Amino acid sequence: TYACDSIRIDKQHERVLLYLAGLCGSIDTSMNVNEQMDTLMNSEEWMDSIDTQTILHHYNSIHMERTHQNQGIDGQHLGNQDGEGNVQKDVDMSALMNKSQLKDLVKKQLAIASIVVRTTFSVLYDEEKLFQNYKIAQSHRKAHENQHAAIIRKIQSAMLSLAYSSRTKDGYTLIPSTHAQSLIRLYASWLVDHVQKIDRELVTLLIGKAPESELERMVTN
Repeated sequence: TYACDSIRIDKQHERVLLYLAGLCGSIDTSMNVNEQMDTLMNSEEWMDSIDTQTILHHYNSIHMERTHQNQGIDGQHLGNQDGEGNVQKDVDMSALMNKSQLKDLVKKQLAIASIVVRTTFSVLYDEEKLFQNYKIAQSHRKAHENQHAAIIRKIQSAMLSLAYSSRTKDGYTLIPSTHAQSLIRLYASWLVDHVQKIDRELVTLLIGKAPESELERMVTN
């Protein structure tokens, strides 16, 4: 669990993880994120958000396109099976799309990535606003800010690598699925090393300083 006993912070973390699922599922379409996408689609808190609607639209569009391309591969390789009867899918997916299709799909992946970054950084900013507004001890603030700075650097590095992988000298190309696994590891580390420790400590320090309504209110922007 990534809960740190504040509805305000926990719900923001949940939104980041749901958006991340949409990104990873759009990069690696073999990844099953149906449950997360259903949660996002049925969420009262975020369904009216343009970011949520954009992610759902792009995710569904990418899956439809990739499913269509996979069916094309299956057709091309009918009869081209290995010793166990499995169809060999050794065609470069990018080669099956025209440049316009490829550019459109990759731009959708990058748009989702941009939303994930912006939403993550917004969550970190909101936490810093809380410990500034309620005069949390300098020792905690310094440690918290340092960890945020480290997280931001790691996310920026991962997303730059993802963006660079979407282009070749010939134009756009599909983002390798390995980036989905890398992002999952990065955000899992954030949950374990930061959220469950220092964010939980922040909430403990805020109790008694911040009104309960501040710790329970939804932050949707």
